[in-house]
Amino acid sequence: MIFELYLGDLIETEKEVLRGEGGELAKESLVIKQLRAQRWANRSSDFLSIHPDPQATDTKKNELAARYLWANVVLATFSGRSREFIMCCFKDLEVILHGATVIQLPNSIAMPEVSARKAERRFRSLRPWISSEIFLRLQMRCPIQSELSSV
Repeated sequence: MIFELYLGDLIETEKEVLRGEGGELAKESLVIKQLRAQRWANRSSDFLSIHPDPQATDTKKNELAARYLWANVVLATFSGRSREFIMCCFKDLEVILHGATVIQLPNSIAMPEVSARKAERRFRSLRPWISSEIFLRLQMRCPIQSELSSV
């Protein structure tokens, strides 16, 4: 997806800014690339909204939906969302991708692998930064996980 390419470009630019390379030009470029990635996220969303049933048995369509969801979670990390929100997104992705085949994207900077295992690792990498009280609140708030556990 083109969205993934713009997301990779955004990640590379952020790395430059964090290393202090490029100065003000790199910071301005980062803002522009965030906007471009967001526009492509919206386009991808439009495409998937006209897409037939996401529970369809067509593997390619399910892979596309999983890649879109993962890319949106990665994009959310650039939009100033709270760590709690990002953790909830990765936890939801883990639940959604549970039992699905692993999607390998070796040429993708943003997401070389899309899988439940990878989502769990991303969730756990964020987890040490929060207190146990916040973690318990987070488990109660994640909508998809709570819906599935009540079934």
